[in-house]
Amino acid sequence: MSHLVRATTERVSLLGPKSTLRGNFATTEELVILGQLDGGRVQASDITIGPAARVTAQIHAQTIRIGGAIDGDVQAPKVALMRGTQLRGRIMTRCPPQAETALDKYALEAMLAGAHQP
Repeated sequence: MSHLVRATTERVSLLGPKSTLRGNFATTEELVILGQLDGGRVQASDITIGPAARVTAQIHAQTIRIGGAIDGDVQAPKVALMRGTQLRGRIMTRCPPQAETALDKYALEAMLAGAHQP
């Protein structure tokens, strides 16, 4: 999970790996989800969803980094997908989602190809 960690001087809201939150969640801070969130809507400036995280909600942010499982639509100008991402929903973004690494790029291409299957 070290590729998820980056230095920040901003405040961060953290949902820990053993935590579960039910309901809508909104913050002006960066949001890091490592546990489980079940709600209708999640909104933050930047959102990172860790590899073991599970989110059931519509997600809205400026930047979203996804490494876990999402059941819901994702809407952001910038979306980055990591290896192991599981998405049941749509990605709505201004430009194509980006892979975090070269290995993730292969997984992203496979996931997008599968999404277009009839």
